[in-house]
Amino acid sequence: MVDLSHLHPDWGDQLDVRYYLAEKLSALKEKKVLDIGCGKGYLLSVIPDSCEKFGIDINPESLNEARSRNPSADIRDVSMLELPFADGKFDVVYMANTLPHADFSMPGVRQKDQETAIFEAARVLKKGGTFYLTTPNNARYHSIKETYEELDALLAPHFAYQIRGWNPFPNWPYFAPGRALARVPGWYALLKRLCESGRQVRRGKFFFVHARRR
Repeated sequence: MVDLSHLHPDWGDQLDVRYYLAEKLSALKEKKVLDIGCGKGYLLSVIPDSCEKFGIDINPESLNEARSRNPSADIRDVSMLELPFADGKFDVVYMANTLPHADFSMPGVRQKDQETAIFEAARVLKKGGTFYLTTPNNARYHSIKETYEELDALLAPHFAYQIRGWNPFPNWPYFAPGRALARVPGWYALLKRLCESGRQVRRGKFFFVHARRR
């Protein structure tokens, strides 16, 4: 697992799916990479310096911290609904728990905004390029998070993809709290194996998507 403890990220414990994404990103070499909704730039900071790194967000405070953490990255204050990049510019594009926030317009257009966000992500990605997406599972959070069916419909027009589930275990107080489980040796490795097995996809607290641009 990639160690991000020195960054003090706002993700809570090490059971968050973004640590798994960080492991994938840390293995990249000489790629042009875009972080859509980069926040404070934690994930950008684990990508090797051999890569050309870009990030976008609309939160001024987060952008300032992201730029400070990633001085060599091109980080811009723009919306995920209208990316200022040419078609096919990037080798790798990712969205880490940002899809539920693609709802900037008037009430009732959440689906349209999310379709636009995914279209833009696909547009700026090279054919055959890699797309990663993580997002909370509505079945576990009972909110406006994504359902499996919604996510499947958003991805299908643009990508060949696999949707996996991350952390299928019950929520606290019915199970041990994440902060306790994160200290148990081998716990992260178990979550990783369960995710990669493709089992219990709909029961995970998060979805993890690994896709290729058609």
